[in-house]
Amino acid sequence: NRRSFAPLVLFVTLYLLLPARPSQAQTQVGNYASHATSGRSVVITGATGESLRITPYGDYIVRVQVAKKGEAFYADTRYEMVEKHDWKGSLEASDGASALTLSTAAADGVSLSVAKQPMRITFSLKGQGEPVLSEKGGTSWSGNTSKVDFAYASDEHFAGLGHEAYGRVPKLDRRGTSLKVSKGSEGAAVVPYYLSSKGYGVLLNTTFTNTINLGQSSTYALTIDGEGYGGQMDYFFIAGPALTQVVDRYTQLTGRPRLPQRSQFGLNLSDKSDPNNNGEAWWKKMITEHRAAGYAFDHQVNDNAWRESDEATSGQMNSWFAWRKDRYPDPAAYKKWCDENGVTVTLDLNRPGLSITPGWSDSQYGIPGSKACPDFTNAATRKWLWNLFFTKSLDPALKYPGDAIWLDEFDYPDHAHSTTLSSGKRTRSLCSLLRW
Repeated sequence: NRRSFAPLVLFVTLYLLLPARPSQAQTQVGNYASHATSGRSVVITGATGESLRITPYGDYIVRVQVAKKGEAFYADTRYEMVEKHDWKGSLEASDGASALTLSTAAADGVSLSVAKQPMRITFSLKGQGEPVLSEKGGTSWSGNTSKVDFAYASDEHFAGLGHEAYGRVPKLDRRGTSLKVSKGSEGAAVVPYYLSSKGYGVLLNTTFTNTINLGQSSTYALTIDGEGYGGQMDYFFIAGPALTQVVDRYTQLTGRPRLPQRSQFGLNLSDKSDPNNNGEAWWKKMITEHRAAGYAFDHQVNDNAWRESDEATSGQMNSWFAWRKDRYPDPAAYKKWCDENGVTVTLDLNRPGLSITPGWSDSQYGIPGSKACPDFTNAATRKWLWNLFFTKSLDPALKYPGDAIWLDEFDYPDHAHSTTLSSGKRTRSLCSLLRW
């Protein structure tokens, strides 16, 4: 009966003719209204109340922050990503009819052109030809996410972002890939920083869930998901043009670690694969045999097996930082042997084992609502942990092995954004200070 299909056909036709309803309203950086100098920054206000703040960090690094209407820019102290913010630097502004140009002082520094209708930023290296990075869609907001879209060039190559789970990465060239870092990303040595073959780098300044898309589906974008707790667009453009210059300036920005001793760069072996090894005798055999086979052994990494504990509680000796007597009857003598044979020794601190360590208190030292999750923003926690290692293992008077500490399994579990640390800051991750 054809007539029975008529209402259905009419419904489908009307439905298809209706405009699509977006699941969430999206707003976007719009047209230019005005700009003003604030300290060493230039703040640009949009016609609908949004704001862009451009700040030089010296002559070769420029920070871009974007705030929605009625929203204040995040304080510099919100994250622990950048070592310091009191950099020198200035921006020279040239106001044109269609664009505002901002330049750092150096002849080979950074030049930004901010188009006005609508506001879109283009980054150039002064003295170079074509721009190296251009916003395509600018910054937009949808629900809890903040996103900046750049123009994608199919001949641009990328490197960086660290290593994903188990230290693996599908390919060194990140072109055509997208990486999301969120809760559940524990075990991954990731960082929201990458380099481009065009001679620049970008650091996304956030510890919120973020996605960096470097050409997957021909999209080049940075996205932050605040999951209801903020997540303002904030990134640093780092100029080269040499990639060695980009890396050098990145480490100036985020802080340069103390260079470890040379043995840390040599062959490192862990006893993780044999947790029931017999300690000193096992290591001496392994080291001697490796060297006899031609391996330039430098560094032994002691996992859980070196520590004393109650085996009824922890068969793997997850605690409590005194040397296990049946495996290391004379730690000082073993230290002497290691020194004579040029062996560096790292000792493992396994976070889950803290719960069975004498003196540990979740309420005194832990992140609220957690178990065996030290709050490193708490001075009492840092003091307790250091004293534990010092009195049991690292006091020079003991003459025991121990050249470095391995902070093991400190990248999980994840916590809610609402979790408040001793410092007063909120975090979703146990290791907000160690994650990046």
